[in-house]
Amino acid sequence: MNAKEIGKRICDLRKSYKMTKRYMAQALGISYNSVCSYEYGVRIPSDEVKIKIANLFSVSVESIFYANDNHNM
Repeated sequence: MNAKEIGKRICDLRKSYKMTKRYMAQALGISYNSVCSYEYGVRIPSDEVKIKIANLFSVSVESIFYANDNHNM
């Protein structure tokens, strides 16, 4: 899965929780710019941050970062 697809999944999850990028960054202990980079597909999070994102949204890491089908969460 490419960075753009992963970014879209992260963005869709965040919006489904009606969460701002700033709140998400604060909840994960990362910068606002990092959240933006992930959502825009510029960067892929480290494994540690992948786990934090999955936990924040109560989904599996695989469903966000490795699943091939669209939004199978």
